Amino acid sequence: MYVLGEAYKPGAYTLSALSTVTNTLFLSGGVNKQGSLRNIQIKRGGQSVKTYDLYDLLIKGDTSTDFRLEDGDALFIPFIESRVRLGGSFKRPHLYELLEGETLKDVVELAGGFKNEVSLTPAIEYSTINRLTNQRDVFSINYGENTFNKLILNGDTINVSENSGLEPLYVELSGQFKNPGVYSFKSGDTILDVVLRAGGYTKSAFTEGGVLLRKEVAEQEKEAYERSADNLENLLVSMVQDSTTEVTEFSLSPISSLVDKLRTTEPLGRVITSFDILELRTDPYSNLEVKKGDKIHIPKRPNSVSVMGEVLQSTSMQYHPKYELNDYLNFAGGLNSKAAEGNVYVLSPNGQAKLYKRRFLQQSFDIVPGSTIFVPRELRDALALSRIVTPVFADLALAAAALSSINN
Repeated sequence: MYVLGEAYKPGAYTLSALSTVTNTLFLSGGVNKQGSLRNIQIKRGGQSVKTYDLYDLLIKGDTSTDFRLEDGDALFIPFIESRVRLGGSFKRPHLYELLEGETLKDVVELAGGFKNEVSLTPAIEYSTINRLTNQRDVFSINYGENTFNKLILNGDTINVSENSGLEPLYVELSGQFKNPGVYSFKSGDTILDVVLRAGGYTKSAFTEGGVLLRKEVAEQEKEAYERSADNLENLLVSMVQDSTTEVTEFSLSPISSLVDKLRTTEPLGRVITSFDILELRTDPYSNLEVKKGDKIHIPKRPNSVSVMGEVLQSTSMQYHPKYELNDYLNFAGGLNSKAAEGNVYVLSPNGQAKLYKRRFLQQSFDIVPGSTIFVPRELRDALALSRIVTPVFADLALAAAALSSINN
């Protein structure tokens, strides 16, 4: 048995009596980049006795055209003669080998048809070589019964664009909605539109702590985390090389851990906005348009305040309107020796973070239920590091608080 032409491993092969065309092709390494997949010839006694189209198996999954070879047969793989390129919103956009006489309908089937986002009668951008002027002509045709039999020629290109109006749009609502679940929406719908479709909120809803998560915001936050990690690493290298800067294990260890955390943390992508029905009705800037894949979570009304960071005991405690920031810090055992006494962050339930200076702790400062008080670590050995690290710690704490709200 011989395998000749554009095979990866042409030559003579010893095969069993049950070997077929596909067995032989796989044994010889298949067809190379220049070889035809659709015009594989089987020669017997110097005459071509059959032509095999490997697309039947690869694209259609049809094994009925495969057949058994005989002793002395030669399997010849010629060069590719014709190609057509299918691009855009096909299920399998690619460069395909084209057989003589194939039509527009035939090549669309090669690419698996159109994606769901394409209309039933899509407009096709058709590019072909004008054999008279030897230039390429580009024009638009509608795919339908009138164009199914249009002959496709070597070098033609067919592109199909998506119809954005057909793309399925959905948003997930969870928590204290009367009818939580996944809702479809059309372009231009707002938070208020989907909230009303879900029947509004339950009596236990805490709209001040509502969370809107958005994929594109999460991607931007991840890029920011990576930049912060790079900045920290570069600054650490500069400090080590600078003989005038004292760097100790006390400053290096937590920063190294923070860099690792920035590399591995997957941000939530929280968007700070209002979920109050009255404000959504009256303030168009608060009533944001929803986007595909958005997740909105409305938690139950909390009755606690959390204290995290450099305190003796991170904890959550009962909210009381008479308690101030200093009271909650005292309930957590006060600040430990590593705390940055000059900076305390208060993370509100709506996602806003407020920096509170320690010297102002005696003044009135509103703490609402569901707030998180975060005390960062002081980096005594590196003032430049502290300016970068403190906001990063607060950002990670805010993400943890938002995640806790969703999980609870």
